[in-house]
Amino acid sequence: MAERFAVAGMSGLVALGNMGPDNITKFDVVALPETLFEDLRNAGSEVGVSVLCPAFVRTQILTSERNRPAELKNEGSPATVDSARGGEMRAAIEAGLDPAVVASAVYDAVLEKKL
Repeated sequence: MAERFAVAGMSGLVALGNMGPDNITKFDVVALPETLFEDLRNAGSEVGVSVLCPAFVRTQILTSERNRPAELKNEGSPATVDSARGGEMRAAIEAGLDPAVVASAVYDAVLEKKL
């Protein structure tokens, strides 16, 4: 069974202020699999297509600088989220979905060929 999968996050469904480039990119990430899903279904294809749009998931995204290769690191302190909005973001992520729950939903969607 062939399956194609994309991840957009909730900003693929809801446009938030001050996030134009992210909103545009994520909306595209949702539109492509939706279109492909319908086109493949109409063609009678066995290929499945799914897209994931989770809200907040307990990840280490706010410390992603740790993964940057040394030769690509910016001089000075790593990027941090210090503003009030950053604190809200950190709290939302910490209260977010367990990654295992998201993984299970993804696995089931792929097996069931859910968009």
